[in-house]
Amino acid sequence: MAYYNVDQGRLMIAHSMDGLQWTRGSVDTDGNTGRNPVIVVDPVSGQPGIAYQRCSDGSTACDRNDDGVRYAYFTGSYPDELTSRADWEKIVISDKGLGSDGIKLDAAVLPDGTVGIAYSYSYFDSAANEGKLLVMFRKGTWEDE
Repeated sequence: MAYYNVDQGRLMIAHSMDGLQWTRGSVDTDGNTGRNPVIVVDPVSGQPGIAYQRCSDGSTACDRNDDGVRYAYFTGSYPDELTSRADWEKIVISDKGLGSDGIKLDAAVLPDGTVGIAYSYSYFDSAANEGKLLVMFRKGTWEDE
């Protein structure tokens, strides 16, 4: 399972082979990251991926240039390296809204391994002089980017 560690402000992963003994580790520790995690499993490789939100200062006043939706995918050997941060590749999905992108998000994987991520995206409409909120969708494999 993937979760956000509130005290440390980081994206965490925990796994158990028997449901009793759990091993935990960090996936992403860059800034205040890991909010609203959604874990998916690639049906082709069997490897997990996690869509999540990064908000550097930990409040709703996120930085539009650094914060937003991220996706991490596992590249190591399961289960031995699952909790090793070095075995997770991280990709920026969205970071040009008002910074609060991904407050609401969801993800799924198609049978061919393509990941789809739906997320909230906010921006300022200068013509209307107000903030706007949209639902955005990105689809890809991202491993090759």
